[in-house]
Amino acid sequence: LLDDDTAEVGGITVLGWGDPTFTASNEISTEEGNDVRTLDAPQVFSAVIRKRPDLLAVHDVRLAEEAIGDVPLVLAGHTHKRSLEQRDGTLVMTVGSTGATGLGSFIVEADLTYEAEVIYFRDGAPVAYDYVSLSGLGGDFNVERRTLDERV
Repeated sequence: LLDDDTAEVGGITVLGWGDPTFTASNEISTEEGNDVRTLDAPQVFSAVIRKRPDLLAVHDVRLAEEAIGDVPLVLAGHTHKRSLEQRDGTLVMTVGSTGATGLGSFIVEADLTYEAEVIYFRDGAPVAYDYVSLSGLGGDFNVERRTLDERV
């Protein structure tokens, strides 16, 4: 777990930032959580400037908003919807629903598809990714490869 800390993985420096609103019992409203994450964005930006990572990993892209343009790649989640966009020189990837609807959905039928993305790097830069999805307990398993020059 990286929380305002970095790790080097295969020559890529990753800065992770924990969600300041996480509680196991969801004791905070969605609106309040969004506000707190937005208020923490300047601290994340400061860490990016100090640590100069290749990749910033955050739960919610709101935490990375002020760092966009100062970090090559942001990985986020939270919305349970995939997206890929280039903003001010930063590639922002929001991964779909890696946890589907929680750990319990590994033993019961889930409403959401499990999703993950495997990113490939060359010379420190992301060049391609695999989108992996699993529907339900015994459902379809799919892998799609995309090079980053194919994105819209």
